[in-house]
Amino acid sequence: MPPREHVEFLAGSPNRVALLRLLRDDPRRPSSLTDEGPFSRSTVHRNLDGFVERDWVRKDGPRYALTTVGRRVLDKYESLLDTVDVVHGHRPLFTHLGEAAADLPVAAVNDATVVTASAGNPHAPLSHYADALAEIDSERFLGISPIVSGVFNEASRRFVASGTEMELVVDAATLETARSECPDALARARRAENFSLFVADAVSVGLALFDRRVFVGAYDDGGLRALLDGENRPLREWARDHYESVRADAEPVDGEA
Repeated sequence: MPPREHVEFLAGSPNRVALLRLLRDDPRRPSSLTDEGPFSRSTVHRNLDGFVERDWVRKDGPRYALTTVGRRVLDKYESLLDTVDVVHGHRPLFTHLGEAAADLPVAAVNDATVVTASAGNPHAPLSHYADALAEIDSERFLGISPIVSGVFNEASRRFVASGTEMELVVDAATLETARSECPDALARARRAENFSLFVADAVSVGLALFDRRVFVGAYDDGGLRALLDGENRPLREWARDHYESVRADAEPVDGEA
């Protein structure tokens, strides 16, 4: 039987997923399954037969138990449902992150805050970021920026003054914009011993990685469209890997180490 037919069988009825979930807990008799869910006797027996045929469930005396195959199928199916739910629930974030979101774990988003720009509040992500930066104390900052940000320029004064170790990666276009539009802020940061600036060929995602907290910015031509804000481990690990990947291909500005 082709894999697609197995998927269609499982997705074809919510009863099948519910029955497998019950069997994941403990082996059960058909009568117990009928009592525990909104299933008719015929529904239970028909689906158990289908599960046994696919080796998702085995019959052990009067009880039915989930097999290793069935457990893996159920786990992967639930993972797919979680992924679809998160991606569709936060479409602006994933749309504007583009390829960078391909390996962003679902758990990184589930356990974080997502702020999205809307017609009624187009600056919601930027306002959230500005408010959050005002509260953060951190010994280290690792950042990537595809734009010149007045918000971060102002916030960076405090981080520079406090001795926070700072690394920022921008692309060439962003660096030229900074030189022309905010030369004083750029010069002030460059003079600080705790600030290092790097330039990469292309940058499309915003990233701010502090000691505990991570911000991921998704942009389009109109600016910051969505912001992911969290402290969970999957997000921190993804952010660290993404930063190191971009930083590895970047060069110090004017030979700065």
